[in-house]
Amino acid sequence: MIWLLSVLSEYLCFWVVCGMVYYNPEWYDFIIALFLTGAIQHRLGILAHEGSHHLAFGKNSLNDFATRLFTLYPLNMNLSGYREFHWNHHRFVGTDKDPEKIHTKNPYLAQWNLPFRPALVILQCLLDLVGGGVPHLAMAGYLTRTEQKREYVAMFSLSLLTIGIFYWLGLVFVPILWYISLGTTFWLFFRLRMWTEHITRVEEDPTIRFAIPWWLFPIKWAILPYNTWMHWEHHKHPQKPFYLLPLVREFYQEPKILSLKELWNHHRKDNL
Repeated sequence: MIWLLSVLSEYLCFWVVCGMVYYNPEWYDFIIALFLTGAIQHRLGILAHEGSHHLAFGKNSLNDFATRLFTLYPLNMNLSGYREFHWNHHRFVGTDKDPEKIHTKNPYLAQWNLPFRPALVILQCLLDLVGGGVPHLAMAGYLTRTEQKREYVAMFSLSLLTIGIFYWLGLVFVPILWYISLGTTFWLFFRLRMWTEHITRVEEDPTIRFAIPWWLFPIKWAILPYNTWMHWEHHKHPQKPFYLLPLVREFYQEPKILSLKELWNHHRKDNL
């Protein structure tokens, strides 16, 4: 129920954003809407991740149906391929068999190299706003591909049906806003979150453990939603839903929980 309420809250936020654009169709409102929509899509992606772990609903068939319909298909992703990709990531995290490394270490797409260079990351984020993230989205689609053709049929059928309905309602700006955001701001937030997960050279523990203060709520909301900043705890207990990760954290005193300053120094100096 918590998962479903979370999903519904994201779509409610999206409709509020659409209302803002509809009633005040100025260019600056559309720019604001792009950032808000990208953040909402990113948050839905995290909820899709929960569903890939069978944490949305207790019944597997309902879990997979809801995960596809409400989270992955709207993001043009399939569940079966993503689940296989992500489970292999958990199984081989930090090793050469980790499928995430195929992306992050790709010679043409490797943009998460230590030490962290703020100017370069800012440039990459600016490029994301004009479609620079599209090659990364294509790589993600390739790595999570599936042989189950019905997944693609269902995904594209839902997209066409949704576009058709909004066109019929005279609200064609809604899918335009959604898909432009998917190709721009969605990946920007995704990119920034990746810096907080496995970008480290500490080979014995390839997952970063850090804390973020409550007053940085906007960053939590857009970049680190649903306790994704507790990624170490998630890898330790992947069967626990996001809302129980704070309890999991209380059981472990080691490894050290880095502050944001320490995380920054780690990325800048390439060491702990």
